[in-house]
Amino acid sequence: MEVTGVHLFSANCTAIDVLFAEGVWVLLANRSSVNFAEGALTSGTVTGFSGPGSKETLPGSPTKSTPYLHVGLRTYTLTGLKPSMNIGLFGGTFDPVHKGHIALARAATERCKLHYVLFVPANIPPHKQQRPLALYAHRFAMVALATTGEKCFVPSLLEAPEEGARGKEKPNYSIDTVRRLKQSLKASDRVFLLIGMDAFAEIAKWHQAEALFKECAFIVAGRPGFSLADVANALPAKLRPRAEVTRPFQKQSACGDLVLPGVTIHLLEDLHQPASATAIREAAAAGKALGRFLDPSVADYIKKAGLYR
Repeated sequence: MEVTGVHLFSANCTAIDVLFAEGVWVLLANRSSVNFAEGALTSGTVTGFSGPGSKETLPGSPTKSTPYLHVGLRTYTLTGLKPSMNIGLFGGTFDPVHKGHIALARAATERCKLHYVLFVPANIPPHKQQRPLALYAHRFAMVALATTGEKCFVPSLLEAPEEGARGKEKPNYSIDTVRRLKQSLKASDRVFLLIGMDAFAEIAKWHQAEALFKECAFIVAGRPGFSLADVANALPAKLRPRAEVTRPFQKQSACGDLVLPGVTIHLLEDLHQPASATAIREAAAAGKALGRFLDPSVADYIKKAGLYR
């Protein structure tokens, strides 16, 4: 792995090196190892570097320590690195998965530099359904088709039906899914839960909602009519700011980042995606074209499988 870094001489003439990898400045106080844990790099070894390039002034001090006399650019070859990952977890019924889901995942990927987004169809959603869902196999197949063209979007079986548990299956709670996912990740990896604003408005009613915020960050798709105060007031009671704190934000649109003790929420702007799973199912039942809301492969699958009729 080659990483472009800067070779610095501090005011006391001590040579240090700073690498920029995975979006984080990493200080190498000892050039023989990488041991700065800032969520981007864990242990690794510098095996070589090319000569210095043009000298320039470093914009600001990434290490916020000593002043620098000059900067030379070098390319380092690193081995043994285990870069941390930003993993998005996007759960839902996906009945069917539509362009709005894909737009949310794309926006989240760009905003939070996600390495992967796991699309996790729920076998048994915790919230009561007003109608029977399409079979899990159909919903998973549609997710697989819709994500084929996106190399960092991955259809996931994290909430798939358990073999031999038919009739005894429990609801798929997000807290359980996140914890199960984290068992397969490194401690430095970060999990982001993707969710729409309508669903987030009910987050305080979710199973172990307070614990869920401790396990992962949230990426919430914006929607017209929701303010920053609405987002804060939707939090579980123990995490919710006092009314006098949120009142000034009642007219501020829900965008940007909301960071509170035990809470990290990244708010996306309105994605302008009018797709509605209910409207899509109704259109399918009426034999109408679905291409406006769905990936062509998903629309074709619905037609061939005779879903929603």
